[in-house]
Amino acid sequence: MSKEFKHALVVGKFAPLHLGHKYLIDTALENADKVLVAHYGAEEYGISSFDVFDKLVEIYGEGNEGRLVIICRPIHCEGLTSHSSEFEHRLGLANMIEGCKSVYEGFTDIDSVFSSETYGEPFAAFLSGYFRKEITHQMVDLDRVKYPVSATKIRNGELERSVWALM
Repeated sequence: MSKEFKHALVVGKFAPLHLGHKYLIDTALENADKVLVAHYGAEEYGISSFDVFDKLVEIYGEGNEGRLVIICRPIHCEGLTSHSSEFEHRLGLANMIEGCKSVYEGFTDIDSVFSSETYGEPFAAFLSGYFRKEITHQMVDLDRVKYPVSATKIRNGELERSVWALM
């Protein structure tokens, strides 16, 4: 059965990966035929990008019926740092997706970006220009009603890691 979107994109550092991130990915899976999760750059928070990747594979590796692909690149592989501009981050992610086209055919023809952050709308607009096609933004629980959690609050000790974090 075809869903509202063909190819959704979810991006994040997932530092740490938490229940809100899982809800975001699950929402993308509910609304798109295929989902590309692009994870990058948790090292600056003392979390290995590859550990996050392994946890995502543990959660989604079985039962997604070939509908979800997870790609992982440490942020420095794209020449980015936490001090890079928003434009540089957008371009780095677009290049990361572009670089996966031959490997993940059918997952990189993005038509929607799912996020729970305000960067989502301008990021979707950037990708529309980069890929020369319409890419819409789907906001998921911006106000954190369903899962009142953020990675920043977990890192800052404002929320109990053992309650919210998945790793």
